[in-house]
Amino acid sequence: MRRILVVSQDAPLLRLMGSLLHTAGHFPAITTRPATALQFAQRRPCDLLVADLVMRPLGGDDLVCRLRARSIGVPALILAGRSSDTWARLLLIPRVMALSKPFTADEFAAGIEKALARWTPRRVA
Repeated sequence: MRRILVVSQDAPLLRLMGSLLHTAGHFPAITTRPATALQFAQRRPCDLLVADLVMRPLGGDDLVCRLRARSIGVPALILAGRSSDTWARLLLIPRVMALSKPFTADEFAAGIEKALARWTPRRVA
């Protein structure tokens, strides 16, 4: 079971992502507040951060940068629109993948599994 921190200010989407992660056997920690996500990540190690790019006052990319500044190198899956400027900016951040919005439940699940497979070691039971 992987601990996945999910932050989005879209409450219905946040609940859906939490449910999908739980159904897939992960332990989701969900919040609508980027500041709460930052505090949570400092207290508990996470295998993956999932965050909306556009949030106030702190976007997903800024949240990743603040975590890295605190030596928290959690990999991230950023949920973003299809703007070429957005994608170019996200590709410059190490250990960050992007998932284009809107997405299906299957696309979300595939993005999570791809990010986990790419950046987290397999745990032996």
